[in-house]
Amino acid sequence: MRSIGRLGSAAACGFVTLCAGVASAASAPSWESVSPMITPRGEHTATVLQDGRVLVAGGYPELDGPPYTTREAMSLNAVEIYDPATGTWSPAAPLLQARSGHAAILLPDGHVLVAGGRMMNAQAQGTSLSSAEIYDPMSDTWTPAGPLSIAHPAPSMMLAGGRPVLVGLAWQDVYDEFDGQFVLHYYQNAAIYDPESRGWTDLPHCDAVDRWVRLPYRPQPVSATLLPRTAA
Repeated sequence: MRSIGRLGSAAACGFVTLCAGVASAASAPSWESVSPMITPRGEHTATVLQDGRVLVAGGYPELDGPPYTTREAMSLNAVEIYDPATGTWSPAAPLLQARSGHAAILLPDGHVLVAGGRMMNAQAQGTSLSSAEIYDPMSDTWTPAGPLSIAHPAPSMMLAGGRPVLVGLAWQDVYDEFDGQFVLHYYQNAAIYDPESRGWTDLPHCDAVDRWVRLPYRPQPVSATLLPRTAA
C-alpha cells in the first residue's frame, strides 16, 4: 500500500500502517495514536509482513509540498519496521536503490518485492526507475530482482494467481519553467513477475496509449485491484 501523506506520525488500520497519526484495532472500528515513524516521509510503501509487522520503505522527506516544487526533496533508501505488539519502530536494512512513488507487495513465500518509482535528487529532478529488489525479513537483507523493461515512476502491484502483476503509466517528462507545465511522453504498460527466474514478462497494453501531452502537473500514481471472474 502506498501512503500519500508526508508526516512523521503513523496509523494502523487493522494490521496496515498508514501515516495519518492514529491506529485502529482489527476487531473494532476505532482509532488510537501510535508512535511516530523514525523518518518522516511521503510516497513510501507500507507492507504487512507474514508475522504482522509492517515494512515501510523509501519515500521522500519533504514536508512542505510535492517533490517537484521544492529543492529539498530527495528520495530515501531508509527502511523501518513497525511492530504492533510493542507499538515501536525499528530500523531495517536500507533499500539498494533510493526511491519514492514505487510499488511493493508481499510474496507468497514471505519476501517483499519492491519495483519502480522515482529517484528524486537535491534539485527536485526525478529519474524514473526500472529496477526492482526483494526484501528477506528473516535475514533483513535486500537482493536485486530483474529490472522492468520500461521505467515506471508511479506503479501499482497486485497478486494474480500468486504472481505479482505491475501496472501503471510509464512516462518521461521535462518541466518547462517558461510556462510552468510538464511536457510528457507517456504510455500504459503492465508486466508480470516470475519468482523463479526473478524476471518480468510484459503483458498486452491495457487500452494502449502512446502520446505526448502538456500538463500543469505530473501524473499521479495509479492503483489496481483484482476483480473476481464473472460469467459472461
